[in-house]
This record gives sequence, C-alpha cells and structure tokens, in this order.
Amino acid sequence: MSVMSRDPSRFDVLSEGDEEQLCSIVASLEQRKYAEEEVLFTQGDGATTFALVNGGQFEIVRTDDAVQRSWALVGPGSILGEMGVLRQRPRVATVICRQPGEVLLGDIMLAYQTCARE
Repeated sequence: MSVMSRDPSRFDVLSEGDEEQLCSIVASLEQRKYAEEEVLFTQGDGATTFALVNGGQFEIVRTDDAVQRSWALVGPGSILGEMGVLRQRPRVATVICRQPGEVLLGDIMLAYQTCARE
C-alpha cells in the first residue's frame, strides 16, 4: 500500500486534528480489498467496525418490508459504519462493493487506545 493511500487528509473525517496522532490511527487500521458484489456490512448485524474507503465504489442499500432501496454510492474518502460503532447499535443498511475497492477497517477502541498513547 502506498504512503499516499494512508494520508489522513484524504478522509474528511480526519482532516482536522493532530497530524501525528491521526497518522498513527490510520497506520493501525487493517487494509482489506473487496471484489465487485462483495458485502462489506450487512443490515441488522452488530456494528463492531467502521471503514474508510480508500478506493473503488460502494453502494449503501436498505431493505424494508422486502423492498431494497439504494441510499448512496460512495467512493474514496468516505467513512462507512461509524454511526453503528459509536452508538453500539446494529447496522441500519447493507454496504455492497460495486467497483473493486479497498478499505481501511478499524474499531472505536483502536482509535481511543491510539489517542491515549499519544
């Protein structure tokens, strides 16, 4: 993975704050590649991780009363799944890879632990 792809300024959610601390957090995230149609998160599952989209496109879809609706199509720089992690609630939507991509996965405890070390 290139150094550029782990630059915290690429992600709006990490655009402000102590640069060393943010770089440390981003460096501790797990890199994962996704193929087209592969599911990143499933509606109703427990939310234990969030993802920073580093490449590709991901669709956010929600199913209610057996009807699937597309909420959004997101790409690099987006963050996914953070609200479920922060609120400790089940996923409210499914995230499906639409163009092969890469995400950086983490959990809120990892971020807290990294910040506490600095």
